[in-house]
Amino acid sequence: MSNYKPSDFIYYAMMEEALQDENNILQEEYYLSLENAEDMFQNPEWCLKEGYYEDCFYDIPNEFREITDECNLSSDKFSRHYEVDFHVQELTGITAEGETLTRWVGWDYWYGGGKHSEPESIDWISESVFVKVVKEEVVTLVKRTFEREDGDV
Repeated sequence: MSNYKPSDFIYYAMMEEALQDENNILQEEYYLSLENAEDMFQNPEWCLKEGYYEDCFYDIPNEFREITDECNLSSDKFSRHYEVDFHVQELTGITAEGETLTRWVGWDYWYGGGKHSEPESIDWISESVFVKVVKEEVVTLVKRTFEREDGDV
């Protein structure tokens, strides 16, 4: 497992998402793995049948970077033009040997910057890191529903 990078898990998850579209069909000789996920996502024309839905390969990274589980970590990056949060997600991938691996991956989520900004163009995938859960708690939430009373008290 030490040979895999956090970005391998991200590309695997994004390629899985792309394959959910019925227009994106893998050619018979290809299979998705952690080893080839980045190449497949970056160059879908060599592994997908003709007529694949090219636009989703532009949309998925922007949508995926927003995925988050609640996290107590903050980013170690800063910018005077953008805000940055730290997002984490538990991701699963399959190796070429068929082994299923699951890891927590974290990345910087850049946003803001005004009308002409492009925070989504900042390379967050190659800067991603593995993170680990050190404590997990079940939290009970009390939710109350109210209505107005009739009359005086």
